[in-house]
Amino acid sequence: MLRYAHMKFTQKDIEEHKYIAMLGYIVFIFPLFTAKHSALAQFHARQGLALAVFWGMLIVIQIIPLFGQLIGFFLAPVLTILTLIGMFKAQAGEAWMVPVLGKWASELKI
Repeated sequence: MLRYAHMKFTQKDIEEHKYIAMLGYIVFIFPLFTAKHSALAQFHARQGLALAVFWGMLIVIQIIPLFGQLIGFFLAPVLTILTLIGMFKAQAGEAWMVPVLGKWASELKI
């Protein structure tokens, strides 16, 4: 077994579910229901959920004239980069916690 962060992923789990785990950053619901027994897919789906919540908050904040748009201008590229890093880490079979949001996401009971 490989041990990353607080999760344990078997080599079999990584090989069978790494692409489903990558999808967790785009459509977090998909791995939550299709790969329920995969620690890798579940971990990355939760990280993707945290990013999706933050994306949603950013969209709402951007409604505020000037201030919200300025925040969106700076945070949207950061969220995009975090999403891409998460996808690459999922494909590599590694547990990578999203900064600030990752701990909250890993404790979600879904």
